[in-house]
Amino acid sequence: MQLKVIKNIIYILFTMSCFLVLWECISRFSSIPRFLLPSPADVGLFFKENYITLGQHSYVTFKEVFLSLVVGCFFAFLFALSMLMFPFLQRAFNPIFVMSQCIPTFAIAPLIILWLGFGVASKVVIASLMIFFPMTTNAYDGLSQTPKDYLQLAHTMNSNTWTSLRYIRIPAALPMIATGIKISVVIAPIGAVIGEWSGSSEGLGHFMMYCNSRMEVAGMFAALITLSLGAISLFYATDYSLKKALFWVHDTTHSLQ
Repeated sequence: MQLKVIKNIIYILFTMSCFLVLWECISRFSSIPRFLLPSPADVGLFFKENYITLGQHSYVTFKEVFLSLVVGCFFAFLFALSMLMFPFLQRAFNPIFVMSQCIPTFAIAPLIILWLGFGVASKVVIASLMIFFPMTTNAYDGLSQTPKDYLQLAHTMNSNTWTSLRYIRIPAALPMIATGIKISVVIAPIGAVIGEWSGSSEGLGHFMMYCNSRMEVAGMFAALITLSLGAISLFYATDYSLKKALFWVHDTTHSLQ
């Protein structure tokens, strides 16, 4: 296990080093002005001079991300459970549910900002709406695709609906639910930043807009890198935690190597 972790770290560092070298070469030898494409050194200098400000805005953004994950995943699971228990809900709301995904988040974000204000609540709602569809889809598929043999065995043991749900359907659906959570972890920062772009006074999205208005391209890169590193860290932490929690799920990746 330790050797695998070390190998993964080496791969990541090698990829990042290649990316930084390519970025430096393009910035130095291309005809693109430095104020449009700053070098990694310029962005690093901006980090050094503004790390406290970036940290403050990062705290706001990832607080919104965490709250949206809790709210969005909770209501998505409840909705998936409701569609499973009451099939008429699935038939009635599924077309509307799918159609709602055709509406760009940018289109409804200003309305949510007007209704809920410029605070954290509007950003949480926007990000929750973005993760609601993938989380609901994964949770419903996991709950509805429980192996029939398990359900038949429970039926022979006089298990009722709620007992089967608790001891069979939900445990069997946990891998799919975990996949939905990992997808949500990646999407939630996008929703939070979109909300901050639509209207906010703090957060990485607000900081990007502030730097854009002042042509501080290095600051925009710094905010993007901060957001990316935070999202990557959150994803791997979630993935590690889910693997530890679902230790009984068989990992087939080793068989492909």
